[in-house]
Amino acid sequence: MELIDQNLYNNVDIAPIIEKHTSGKEIEEQGNVRVAIVDILGEMRDEGYITFADSYLNITGRQGRMWLSSSAFIRSTSKYEREKEKQSSSLYIGGNMTGNINTGQVHGNVHQENTSSTIIDANEEAELKSYGVEQSQVDELKSIVSTSKDKATLTSKAMKWLASVSTSIAARGLYENIPAITDFVHKLIS
Repeated sequence: MELIDQNLYNNVDIAPIIEKHTSGKEIEEQGNVRVAIVDILGEMRDEGYITFADSYLNITGRQGRMWLSSSAFIRSTSKYEREKEKQSSSLYIGGNMTGNINTGQVHGNVHQENTSSTIIDANEEAELKSYGVEQSQVDELKSIVSTSKDKATLTSKAMKWLASVSTSIAARGLYENIPAITDFVHKLIS
């Protein structure tokens, strides 16, 4: 989402994501990471947040030890942009204000704060652990949730966390748990 936010409505190459999460890994582990990336991006597409420049992502094909592609393009959708606008307009504004707003003569102090809060309780923590998520990863997600000031930041950081954890889970052969972890994160950020 950070890549998309930097270049709204334009095609964005996911090559930096692939490089970041596959650098220094053996070819089989790189394959697992690439599959996890395709799965996550597929879910984001299915939810209507992104589209693929081509009808599919072709980053998992290879010949021998060479990947056929380390590049694919995605772009944001108007649904994502509308939700992003809603996030920025959902602030609590309070304080003492006097004056005629129609003339632009407003005086006083205005205080803005984001009133939404999200926490991960003990049951949710146990749920994540049952999927194979390690305690340090759970703690990292709890930190992300508690320190993210707005939904866009939470979404961006949570999706990075999800990519990292999916790679870890896939490397341990727990592929079947990735969809449940993905669902958990999507519920958390929605």
